[in-house]
Amino acid sequence: MDGRLLALTALLALGLACGDDADDGVPFDAAPADGSMDAGADAGADGGSDLGTDGAVDLGTDAGPPPPATCAGFCGRASTGGCRCDDSCAGAGACCDDYETTCAVEAEVRAELTAGHMTRGYDGGRDLMYGISGSVDVVDGELECVYTGTTVAPDGTRTPGGIFNTEHVWPRSAGEPSGSAGDLYNLRPTLEEANGERGNFPFGETTCSGAACDYARGGSELGVDTAGATVWQVRAERQGDIARSIFYFATRYRMDLPAAEEAALRAWHAADPPDDVERGRVDRVEAAQGNRNVFVDRPELVDAIPDF
Repeated sequence: MDGRLLALTALLALGLACGDDADDGVPFDAAPADGSMDAGADAGADGGSDLGTDGAVDLGTDAGPPPPATCAGFCGRASTGGCRCDDSCAGAGACCDDYETTCAVEAEVRAELTAGHMTRGYDGGRDLMYGISGSVDVVDGELECVYTGTTVAPDGTRTPGGIFNTEHVWPRSAGEPSGSAGDLYNLRPTLEEANGERGNFPFGETTCSGAACDYARGGSELGVDTAGATVWQVRAERQGDIARSIFYFATRYRMDLPAAEEAALRAWHAADPPDDVERGRVDRVEAAQGNRNVFVDRPELVDAIPDF
C-alpha cells in the first residue's frame, strides 16, 4: 500500500470515528468496497458532476440548453443565456448576432416613445381626460366611448353622467409597470357597462355576431374565437386605434404580448389605419404628457418590429 492510500485510509478512519461531531458538522462517507472515491448521493444520476471510469469529469445535463442563436422573441431581455438583446447590449459588447436586424428598431422606437414623457398618477391622467385639468377626450363638448360610440357630456367628475368610467386598454391585471398608471395612451373613456364586460379579456376576433354573442353593443362584442378562447372584439372603426395603443404599451414598457392577441391586433392595425380622430388625440396627449405614439405617426413601424 503506497503512502497516498495509507493517508486516505487514515483520514476515512478519522471521519468514521468523529461522525457528526466533526468540526464542520458533516460526517465523512465510508469508502465503497471497490476502494474508489464516491462523491456522494448528490452527485449521481441527478445530472451532477461525476468522475467517470476513464477519469474524465462528466458535467451531466444541468448545463441546460444552448443559448438561442437569435433575438427573435427575446428583444428587450438582458440575457437569453449566452448573449443579450436589450438596449445596452452594444455598449456591453454582448449582443446576439442578429440584434441589429431584429431588435434595434424596437430599441429606437422605445426611445422615441419615452422621450419627453411626463408621468402622472391615475387620478392625474383621468383629470386630463375628462375636462377637469385638461380636455384630451372632450371633443365638440362630448366624451365618446371608444368601444360603443356612446357619448356623454363632461360634468367635472371622473365618472361623467354616472355611466362612464376609465378603461385600461392594457389591463392592470396583465401588469402595470412603474410610470404607466396615468399614461393617456392606455386610458380611454368608456361606457361603464362595456368596460365591465370587456374586463381583462384579450382582444381578438369572435366567431359570434350581434345577439348571438355573450355581449354586443355599438359594434363591439364579447365571444369566443376559433380556438375557443373568450375575446373582446372592438368595433371596426376603432380597432386600429386600440391595436396601436397596445403596441405602444408593449414597446414603451417592455411587456410581452401573447401571440394570438398580437396576430389579431396586427390585422386590425392593417385594416383600420390612423384617421384624423386618432391623430387629433395623439396631438392632445402630446400637449398633456409630452410624448407621441409614433405607431400612429408612422404606421409602417409595426411591420419593422417582428415580435411585440
